[in-house]
Amino acid sequence: MRTLDIGFGGRTFLHFEYVFIKLFSMNARDYYHYDNPLIKILLPKMNYEPEERAEVIRQALTGLYRLVKPMLFDKYSDFIDIYAEIREDERESICQEIDGHKEEETAMLIQYFRDKFSQEGRQEGLSESVRVFS
Repeated sequence: MRTLDIGFGGRTFLHFEYVFIKLFSMNARDYYHYDNPLIKILLPKMNYEPEERAEVIRQALTGLYRLVKPMLFDKYSDFIDIYAEIREDERESICQEIDGHKEEETAMLIQYFRDKFSQEGRQEGLSESVRVFS
């Protein structure tokens, strides 16, 4: 256990205890069954084989979607996107893989991604247009 203390004039204003862990030394597949949003967000930062990449991302996204409210999912799914560094060519295959699991919640998740990705595409296109005409 590590600690961090911040104080002034002999008084402690903040005392924080934390455990230092190396995420990459933890195997992502060992944490698929945990119902903790933070674990789902951090799955892409854990260790996994290259052929497991799509499954790790799918587990992170579907698990987070199942555990939090839509507003929080919208906020936290960006972390998964950034941590996993999801490439454009991977997005559609991940959507198709998620769509392969025929459940109502996965259908809602697929629609969310399609809406989000098309919106991001429009924003990137608009940014490119502004750059071209500037």
